[in-house]
Amino acid sequence: MAMEYDLEYENFKRGVTSPTPYVLPDGTPLDLYEECIKSTECLFNPIIVQKYNPGLSEILTSLVHNLDQRKEKNYNINQLVNNIVLSGGNTNLVNFGGRLYKDLIPSIPQHIAMSARIVYPENRRDLSWKGASLIT
Repeated sequence: MAMEYDLEYENFKRGVTSPTPYVLPDGTPLDLYEECIKSTECLFNPIIVQKYNPGLSEILTSLVHNLDQRKEKNYNINQLVNNIVLSGGNTNLVNFGGRLYKDLIPSIPQHIAMSARIVYPENRRDLSWKGASLIT
C-alpha cells in the first residue's frame, strides 16, 4: 500500500524503485513493479479502475462529518473516532492503517482529528467472520 501513490507510481515508472520479488504458489518467481501499489490503490482511489464510487478514506470522512452534524448528540464522536477498528483480510496490507489515517486526518475537523486512533487487532483477518458467527 503506497503512502504517497503518485510519487511511488512515478518512481516505479522511472525505474527508481526496484521491483518486488514474489513467488507464485506453484513456485514460479515473479517480479512486481507498479502493480504492487496500483492494485491496492483502488481501495482508496477507485477511479483508477474506472469505478466512480468513493474510496475508503472518503467513506470514513463522510461518516465522521455526518455524525458531527447530527442534532441529537447521545454519543461521543471523539470516542467513536478514537476507536476505528480494522478488520478483514485487506487490512493486513502493509501500510493500510497508516494510509487510512494519513488520508483521514486532514479531511475531518481538527477537534475530532485530535482524538483519532486506528486499532490493529492481531486477529483482524478473521474478525469479520468471528463477529458474524456470534450473530447466527
